[in-house]
Amino acid sequence: MFIHSLLLWGLPLVAVPLLIHLINLLRHRRIRWGAMEFLLAGFRRHRTWVRMKEMLLLLMRMLAVAMIVLAVAQPVLKNQLGGLLPGGSRAQHIVLLDDSYSMQDRLDGEGAYDTAKNVVLRLGEEAARQQTGFQNFTLLRFSQARPEADTTNIKLQPDMHGEPIDADFKERLEKVLSTLAVSDFADDPLAALTAVEELVPQAADEKRIVYLVTDFRKREWTENADVKKTLAELEKSGVLIKLIDCVDAEHPNLAITKLAPAEGTRAAGVPLVMNVEVTNYGTVAAKNVAVHTESGEWSVESGVASTEETSSLHTPHSTLHTLPEVPPGETARVPFIVKFPIAGMHTIHVKLDSDAVYADNQRTCVLDFPATEKVLIIDGDAKGGDGRAIMTALAPGGNVNTGITPSSIELPRFLSTNPLAAYRAIYLLNVGTLDPQALTALEEYIQNGGGVAVFVGPLTDPAAVLTWHRDGHGFFPVKLRQATDLPVDYLQKIPDLRVSKHPIFQIFSGNEAGLLATVNISKYYRLEDESLERLIPQDDHGKAAAQEETPSDFQDAQVIASLRNNDPLVLQRRFGDGRVAVFLTTAGPAWNNWPRGNPSYVVAMLQLQAWLAAPPASREWLVGDTLGVTLDPEEYLPQVRFISPTGEDFGVVQAVQQENGRFFAQGPRANTAGLYTAKLSPRGNQPDTLPLAVNVDPAEGNTLRVTGEELAQTMKEIPYEYYRAAEFYVSEDSVAGANISDLLLYVLAVWLILEMLLAASASYHIAPGNLHGGRNK
Repeated sequence: MFIHSLLLWGLPLVAVPLLIHLINLLRHRRIRWGAMEFLLAGFRRHRTWVRMKEMLLLLMRMLAVAMIVLAVAQPVLKNQLGGLLPGGSRAQHIVLLDDSYSMQDRLDGEGAYDTAKNVVLRLGEEAARQQTGFQNFTLLRFSQARPEADTTNIKLQPDMHGEPIDADFKERLEKVLSTLAVSDFADDPLAALTAVEELVPQAADEKRIVYLVTDFRKREWTENADVKKTLAELEKSGVLIKLIDCVDAEHPNLAITKLAPAEGTRAAGVPLVMNVEVTNYGTVAAKNVAVHTESGEWSVESGVASTEETSSLHTPHSTLHTLPEVPPGETARVPFIVKFPIAGMHTIHVKLDSDAVYADNQRTCVLDFPATEKVLIIDGDAKGGDGRAIMTALAPGGNVNTGITPSSIELPRFLSTNPLAAYRAIYLLNVGTLDPQALTALEEYIQNGGGVAVFVGPLTDPAAVLTWHRDGHGFFPVKLRQATDLPVDYLQKIPDLRVSKHPIFQIFSGNEAGLLATVNISKYYRLEDESLERLIPQDDHGKAAAQEETPSDFQDAQVIASLRNNDPLVLQRRFGDGRVAVFLTTAGPAWNNWPRGNPSYVVAMLQLQAWLAAPPASREWLVGDTLGVTLDPEEYLPQVRFISPTGEDFGVVQAVQQENGRFFAQGPRANTAGLYTAKLSPRGNQPDTLPLAVNVDPAEGNTLRVTGEELAQTMKEIPYEYYRAAEFYVSEDSVAGANISDLLLYVLAVWLILEMLLAASASYHIAPGNLHGGRNK
């Protein structure tokens, strides 16, 4: 066969020497004269031999033209001899098939993944048609080339590996492709490309062709330098690169990119605000976007077999919200309220109407709603005046359900004699000293995710507070200097309290002339200069946000409210996994008038409780993550069973004890989106179940494509072939065997030399030295 078979149309040029010969015969005229008759008599004796040489010369010239045409068309010898000739080779077809969920892309007609599978089938069909024993076929999906956890190794599970291509190959390939479906993964080509060398190592007598069958999204090609680098390395190692585009055009796509609760009390019977974010990955604005929300109780019901369990939503509550417009490339937020009358685990599910890609049109989260939030109030004064102010604000009683249950007001020694883990927040009010046991218990409580609010007062001892601070390594973020009066402002009438956009005060931000304008602070604690220098300013929201996202054991505090003289009044910091808020005035009316009938006090204390009790930012499980569960050894045995959304049971996992004493059970890799179930083993009780919501990576829903021109610019230094799926064909340079075009050129060179010698022998010319009377040959 020939690589450039169309050039074989040049074979009729073989007739050109014959045509020239015939034309030359027509140009001769017979003229009889005596001398010529004498010569012809001698010629007739050698005519047969001369005619034979002339015919042989004509044939050699015709064959020379034929060899030129064949050499340009580049013939390939595919039989057994082709693999043995110099330059002969085997062909390794390595197909890297993109099965990430963006390959669901479909507007009208065939989807991108179906198109990709048809391309692979065409490739296999053409390879099988060549009927050569020197071709092998490897098929690797992106989702089956996964980096192993905490290593640089890539775990490979090719669907076909080194499969010989023979007469039955098409049927085998068709059977494999029929079982493949687009995945929920968000994979770029990098891992699959990196795996090529391991999958098919380079061999001296093999030609390797990599077919990258994908949808060419911008984020993977123009923003991923590693992909380009890996392709360049493959090309340098002799790999022929063929890029096949399976999407006909760029289609608009909406994706739910986030679903999370807002700050608020999380308890049964108390409304909680949820936020869902919708991103428009298209190039035109999306109008009247319908957002469907559904919430319900989580439960596990036994199936027909005792080992089968399925998750379900009970008494679902569905609501439709409409976004008037989502501009191109931007994200819009929809807040909605959920309320669960029954305590327990609850699911919140959000979805959009169908569009080009459906996997990112839904998102699920699971939240635990306890019956109530228990809080502990510690008052250094046995009279409990500050404690009553906080208790009244958090739980006013009557028909008002805040979801918060304050304990009775306790003295500081309570901290060293009672477990604290059951409390969602602890309030330290006007406390003078803490014994070492109480201080240790309190710090452990905060580091494990608890929230503590500290209000100073007349009993507060700056010297004792130094033991809470411990040079910045304790839970208390600053050093106190002394209690100071704030002079009354009779002239300017500037509000005593200025607040930031922190969640505790966000509802009041920019409203100093409103409810907060009547708050008067008469006394507060000033800070040591050393602490003042380390504070994050109140208006430095950028740094504050970064601090919230990266908690550590030792961080500077942030000012979230200050006085009119610019001295700090309220501070916040992270300590371990927990939160600490410090008010440099009293919780009761001793040093301010805030608790005396001002509605803003109740609102601020409820917001404070919501911020303190907010659980640590839990990891959002995405498809491809390895699931895991942390257990309290006092409540659970170290055995966990994981079950997939489809009911697949992964068996019992033995949990491992960590440094903090808790158990951690590592589960399976999440291969699909949905609700996984972790069956726990409580001590002495029936097994509990913990739902784990797994969602797709929303970034994969970005359907913006890189055009062929942009791709050429990005990869201008790398030789490759680019095809649209509909135009893809198996070029002849991809076949196995030997390309004998070079051999033909060598033969042609020798052939032309022989032709010239024969031409000289068959022609008439004057022998050297006989120009004047010598004998002609």
